[in-house]
Amino acid sequence: IFFRPHYIMRKEQCLFSGAPVHPGHGKRYVPTLVQSTRPVLIFANAKSRKLYLKKKNPRVIRWTVTYRRLNKKMSNVDQIK
Repeated sequence: IFFRPHYIMRKEQCLFSGAPVHPGHGKRYVPTLVQSTRPVLIFANAKSRKLYLKKKNPRVIRWTVTYRRLNKKMSNVDQIK
């Protein structure tokens, strides 16, 4: 008889790779040297953050969602979500 609300935890998306980042996971980066429109940048892991800071293009990194979408490597685009 107890009512138990089911809260939906919001998954963020990695800025570089497009991978889902679950609550409490991932790396957060706050750029301090430049004025940014986004105060906090969210990354799935340190590898994504380092590649972003090296200004690598995610369209040429083979494991990113952006690369896989552009080159039609996924059977279903909604599969990663």
